[in-house]
Amino acid sequence: MDKRQLFTAIALTCVVIGAWFVLLAWVDKHYPPPPPQAATTQPTTTTSQEASTEPTTNPTTTAVATATTAPATSPTGLHAIESDTAGAIEPTTLGASDTKRFAIQLYLTPHGAGIQKAILDDFKQEVHSAQRYTFEEPYENHPGSEPLATQSISIDGDSIDLMGAPWKRTAVSDSSATYQVTIARGSTPLCSITKTFTISPRTDPNQGYEVKVDQTVQSLADHALKIQQTINGPTSLPREIERGGDLSVLAGYVQPHNTIDVTQDVLESSKFKDGAIVDLTQDSGKTHHAIWVGQVSTYFNALVLPDIGQYGQGFSVNAQALEPTKPDRDVIMTFTTDAVQVQPHQQAAVPLTVYLGPKSREILKNKNGFYEQFPRMYNLTLVMRSGMCAFCTWNWLVDWLFAILWFFHAIFRDWGVAIICLVVLVRLLLHPLTKAGQVQMMKMQKYGPEIEKLKKKYGDDKEGLNKEMMKFYKEQGYGLGPMLGCAPMFLQTPIWIALWSALQSTFELRQAPFLYGLTWIKDLAKPDNLIHLSHPISVFGYFDIWGLNVLPILMAVATYFNQKYFMPTPMATTPEQMQQQKMTRGMSLIFPLMFYSLPSGLNIYYVTSMTLGIVESKRIRDHIKEREEAEKAGRVFVETKATRGARNRIEPIAAPAKPGILGKFFAKLAEIQNQVEKMRDEQDKGKNKGRNQ
Repeated sequence: MDKRQLFTAIALTCVVIGAWFVLLAWVDKHYPPPPPQAATTQPTTTTSQEASTEPTTNPTTTAVATATTAPATSPTGLHAIESDTAGAIEPTTLGASDTKRFAIQLYLTPHGAGIQKAILDDFKQEVHSAQRYTFEEPYENHPGSEPLATQSISIDGDSIDLMGAPWKRTAVSDSSATYQVTIARGSTPLCSITKTFTISPRTDPNQGYEVKVDQTVQSLADHALKIQQTINGPTSLPREIERGGDLSVLAGYVQPHNTIDVTQDVLESSKFKDGAIVDLTQDSGKTHHAIWVGQVSTYFNALVLPDIGQYGQGFSVNAQALEPTKPDRDVIMTFTTDAVQVQPHQQAAVPLTVYLGPKSREILKNKNGFYEQFPRMYNLTLVMRSGMCAFCTWNWLVDWLFAILWFFHAIFRDWGVAIICLVVLVRLLLHPLTKAGQVQMMKMQKYGPEIEKLKKKYGDDKEGLNKEMMKFYKEQGYGLGPMLGCAPMFLQTPIWIALWSALQSTFELRQAPFLYGLTWIKDLAKPDNLIHLSHPISVFGYFDIWGLNVLPILMAVATYFNQKYFMPTPMATTPEQMQQQKMTRGMSLIFPLMFYSLPSGLNIYYVTSMTLGIVESKRIRDHIKEREEAEKAGRVFVETKATRGARNRIEPIAAPAKPGILGKFFAKLAEIQNQVEKMRDEQDKGKNKGRNQ
């Protein structure tokens, strides 16, 4: 197939794909899917966990129970009574009266004295909607999941459910609200529980994104009481992106010298499989205690910092998936205090500080450094390192790349253009390494006929073949192994991974348009849906397609041309290397599937990088050809200083210069590779001897 036929085939393929998605959009508009069936009116069967009302002295080891709104009563005689000073039962709103003063609108519910929802006034839910960002809502069909609600209290080993207790609002203002309930055994009051929610103004050092939750148990008995309290944690946040790994449970563990180590468990992980209760109190090594725990998405945090006793002590925390078989799992968290002895008419307090805000560097790494200080250090959530590439994702490098990205945005006022400028800059800085690698691989291609002769000569004698190959390379003045042409690429890998992480976790890309809103890309944090469908199309049951994304298709075309025509490939000396090269060329067909649901900002970065790579490879190849033609003619170009009379003059070929630092580095790698191959051959010989015996 010549180039003209190839271009024609690609153009026809794009036309067919576009027409197919236009047809799907038309069908989706004129023939929408049928509405879901109404829920049956028959009562559902409760699970054994829901039906159980037996008291427990260790709430941390029990599954999350589904609460009801019935009056709270314990089989041991504990029950909740109304306070004499209580006000009417009604929902409460904090911060809604003055959105310029407060960054959060907090809606409270008397059910467990918890959060009904939280609204961030500075951010939209969707790019095409005026609705403000809303999160921390109880799960549908799961009463008792209200965030920060008081789930239960244990008094002298007897537990009582407080989700259905008659919590009464006793005080309210624009920034705070207080609820109260009294617990009695029979006709004798034992204790009263007071719970206060307080939000801060924007002028506070926390910039208005922290909610203080103070729960106090006041003893009313004439004898000591052993009190243990269980409070719900935050609920899962709205999904920001289509791909997996968006939602996670996050925990910060206290390390020596007042530092924090953050661990991340995505909701799709096996930890939350089969409804298992995950204990987050200590890290995997059981050596460090959690200091704060919460749930996060790619761009927002909901983190709870208990201030009980010393930091990282006095409580345990569990997480559990309510419906683990669902693709989008809902995880509920519970904080349980250690049992404490409360003397007559004394108090036991449970102060909590809850961060409900964005993962924005402008907030978490601002000048006052409030969120960077211990015990918070929420700036560590800006870049979460996970997967096999986590070891080379350095925060300092990500911060530098983001600083450069911010600099370009300050000039061009467009994050998409800033991404392109950043990729151009990184390409320019890495050009010497890229050129060295391509020159090396092109030289490998020239050695093809000679290497084939050596392979025929030595046959199965791998040790002799390797020696002669290394000898041949040295005679040619090029003492490097055939696969060391990839060394520059591996040296660039940490930079590309850091760039990837910077773009993936940059909050400023959320709902940011590309090219000043003149293109179809209105949100760099989401896929570039040129045509959007109201319901997804499943592809082989592995992933869903929500519309036609153009950037992954362009990336596939650029990748194919780069690998086919512009990327020099070292000669394959073994069948394994030949198979590896075929698989590499086939990646151009897999890339659209891998990158299809990724944010458009990442795809812009990759398409730009691949396009610049094609231009760079062509210029390098043309330059090498010019040099080769000059060398064949017995001449070489020598660059001179930029004076008025200076010109590129032709000089006789000089003796080859001594290898520089980069050449010595490659030579050392070649020596290491040769030693590894010798060890491998010795192992193969040992295996063959064992088989013959």
